[in-house]
Amino acid sequence: MAARMETLPAAPGLPSRLSGRTYMDATLAPNRSLPNIGFVALMGTLVAASFFAGIAFVSMGAWPVIGFFGLDVLLVWGAFRLSYRQGRLRELVQVTAEGAQFARIAPNGYARHWRVAPQLARVQVDRPMKHEGQVCVTISGKTLVLGAFLSPEEREAFGDALGRAFADARAERA
Repeated sequence: MAARMETLPAAPGLPSRLSGRTYMDATLAPNRSLPNIGFVALMGTLVAASFFAGIAFVSMGAWPVIGFFGLDVLLVWGAFRLSYRQGRLRELVQVTAEGAQFARIAPNGYARHWRVAPQLARVQVDRPMKHEGQVCVTISGKTLVLGAFLSPEEREAFGDALGRAFADARAERA
């Protein structure tokens, strides 16, 4: 299946809270690769191993090697810093009979918002859900991909719950 582009127009300003019975109010966030305590333990172990290996190489007369051990530690720290930054991404989903609104808040704080009517929108869940599978909300040929950072099982469960929430919201309006 071809990748879908996020093409729903962004609503100006921050959306207000929708009124009426709430069928879904979810915050989606990526899983972090390692908790803080694990990161500290990993970096401590890496620094200690690099230090002692560097001392061994310096004692053998290969003093330039110690710089590469420091570079190793710096690169691992940088990779985790980028990973933790991406872990601050959030997607907010709210579905009521009045409407459905979505917000994607980037790690830098930039937010995009979309609002759709549940009666006009359709939820698509790729089945069987594979690694590249998607959960999409489609309206008038425009598509919004949600939860792309979730695992396939989490995306499928979220897609099913979102579909049920849209069905319940449509039923209330009817």
